Parts: sequence; structure tokens; C-alpha cells
Amino acid sequence: MDASSDGEYWHGTPAEYDELYDYTESALHSVMPKAPLGGPATAGVGSFLTQFLQHCATGKNAVTGATGTRLDLVSFHAKGGVGTAGGNLEMDLQHQLTLHSNGFNAIAAFPQYKDTPIVISEADPEGCAACIETQPSYRTSPAYGAYEVAMMKGTLQLEASLGVNVGGVLAWAFLVPNEPMFAAYRVLASNGIDLPVLSAFKLLGSLQGTSLPVTSSGALTAAQIIANGVRGQADIDAMATLNGQQIQVLVWNYHDILEAVAASPVSLAVQVPASFGAQVSVSHLRTDETHGDAYTTWVAEGSPATPTATQLAALQAAMVPSLLQPDETVAVTADAVNLTFDLPRFGISLITVGPVGKLDAGAGSPEAGRGDAALSVTSGNSSGCACCGCSVGPKGLTPRALLVLLVAMVLLRRRFMG
Repeated sequence: MDASSDGEYWHGTPAEYDELYDYTESALHSVMPKAPLGGPATAGVGSFLTQFLQHCATGKNAVTGATGTRLDLVSFHAKGGVGTAGGNLEMDLQHQLTLHSNGFNAIAAFPQYKDTPIVISEADPEGCAACIETQPSYRTSPAYGAYEVAMMKGTLQLEASLGVNVGGVLAWAFLVPNEPMFAAYRVLASNGIDLPVLSAFKLLGSLQGTSLPVTSSGALTAAQIIANGVRGQADIDAMATLNGQQIQVLVWNYHDILEAVAASPVSLAVQVPASFGAQVSVSHLRTDETHGDAYTTWVAEGSPATPTATQLAALQAAMVPSLLQPDETVAVTADAVNLTFDLPRFGISLITVGPVGKLDAGAGSPEAGRGDAALSVTSGNSSGCACCGCSVGPKGLTPRALLVLLVAMVLLRRRFMG
């Protein structure tokens, strides 16, 4: 039940909201007993959320008079922030992850809700949804996608450390009819052309199977980002999965500040199962300003208000992640595959490694082709700091669905509709 209960949309008292929730729960579940219902979708995290949880846990039900009210999920909103620094647009992942942490801690204080799915029912880089920003904007930039991927990893880390159950992370995005091409509304597509953020989601959504643990000397943990933001060292990190007979590695380069800097050289070493053989196939998909970025293509076309058929075809081709280089066959040396590439700020790479000719084999079966897998990444960033690196081993996270940012208020399919 999303009423932005502590914001301008709810003008009653917290107790009146609790009463409304009790009556809503009673009415809904009398006719749809399996329908998930939760709240309070607070605009941030504070006392309103805590009192609502207390009411559902031990308060008097306004309908039945009994103790407590059924609560299928707990929701709150979390936004980052956008400003300027030195003439550059500056994002604020620190603020959003701080809200995630505060919300998770508030919910974890109620043991009965330890396993209750948490839905961050608005999770966006900023709160101004229907504003048009002066272009260029993060909304038309690969920075948006890199922010979301880094936010997802940080959210998963907080979930694991606090022992809560994140069920969904949603965007309050819009479809604005008759908008100008690439107007910087908070949308995910413009006139049928995907914005670069959707390229990032396509790569993130490609990760399937069993999660492999990742460590990185170039990564900033959720705790570090909450403490200091991403204003100095960039967050160069990765997530990886073992899916059938393929290892997928998603590597990103995120920073809060949108400015032109040199790309970071990355050296990737993937330890592969012996069953992969002496050679493996490697595919490398990329999204950055020259891959999976229709906005840059549109600017190069002269920013046409009404693209021609030829221009539109070029935009459609440019809006999907593309190969950084042709697929290649790479020798396995000492049970590892070694790759090198440059990763620009806000770039995201999806590297897929598998037996020659079998990159797609077993993709639908996470249990197929099991074996030890490990990954390490080293990267010297443009500021000359110490090496950044990642390592992935076979003993990792419990198999689970990755979080995927959805449009509007559509819940993740996991857990809720079964």
C-alpha cells in the first residue's frame, strides 16, 4: 500500500494510516487471500516506519481487535541526490545506500520481520521525477546505469550483512507522451529509443545461475560508500555467476562525478573448471558512451527533433549493448584465462567465458556443468592509485535471483506471485 505515508500525499496521523492499513488488509485478503500487501512506503526512513512495524507486530487490529496485522512486505523509498561540483554534475550514491542501511536496520529490529521481503518502492538517483534538466544530464548518460549497478551490489552487501530479505528495488519512472527526443525526464526510454540505463539493465539481467563471491581491491564496499561516498577513488567492482557451462562476469567503473577522465586498464584472470578444456570462447559485451548509448549517436546525428528513417535505424542499433571486440578463442594457462581491456568511467562490461562453441549450452540450468571457478581482476585507475582487483571463488552466495530495477510499481516476480 503505497501512499507516501509520511509525505505530502498522506494528511492523516500515523494512527489513522495504521487503521486504514488494517481495513485494507482485511478487505483485500477476504477476497484475495494470497495477494501480497505491505507498506508503509515512507518517503525515507524515520519514526513513521518504526511505529507502523510496531503496530503490525503487536498493536491492536482496528478490524478484529486482535493483536497485530498481516504484513507481507515492508516498503520505503530511498533516493540519492544530484548537484554540481566544480561545474560537473555530481551524483550521491552515499545518500541512497545510507537510506537503504537505515531502513534495513529499522526492519531488522523486529525479529518477526527478518524474512519478510523488503521492497524499496522508489529507488532512484534523485527525487525530482517530472523535471527536465539542462542537458547533458545523468539521465541520458551511461552514468545512470553504472549508478544503478553499483547501487544493486551495495544493496546486496547490506542485505547480507544485516540478515534481512530484500525482495525488490523499484524505480518511479515515467512514460511522457509527446516529449522531445531525449528530454531529460526520469524516463527509461524516449520516443521508443532506450536510454543508456536500459543497456545497463540488459547486462545486469543477463547474469543467471549461481552467484560467485567477488572481492576487489578496486571496489568500495557499501560501508565505505556510506562513510565517504564515491568522490575520490572510483568503484571498480564486479559480480559473477556460474550458469551451466559458462561463467559470466559483470565489471563496472562508477564514480559520483560526471567528468571526462582517462579509462582504467583492467586485467582479468578467470580460473575455469577443467571441464572447459584447453581453450575457451570469450564474448565481451559493453555499454559506455560508444556502446549501447543511443543518446551519443543522436547527438552525433545533429540532435534531430524528428529523426529520419535512416537516423532512427541507427538509434535502434545503438541502443543495445554491443561487442567490444569479436568473440575470441583464448588459451587456458594454469587453469586460468587472462584478458585485458580498458574500462572508461561509467563503462560496464559483461564477459562470458565457456567451452569453445558452447557459450549458450546449459544456460537454462544453473546446476549443469558445475565446477570450481575463480576470477581476479586487476586495474590501474587513471589517478595512479594502487591496483584495483577482484577475485571470485566457488564458495559464494546462496543461489538467488539478482535484483532488477523495474519500471513504476511492478514488483519483482520472485516470492510474491508464487
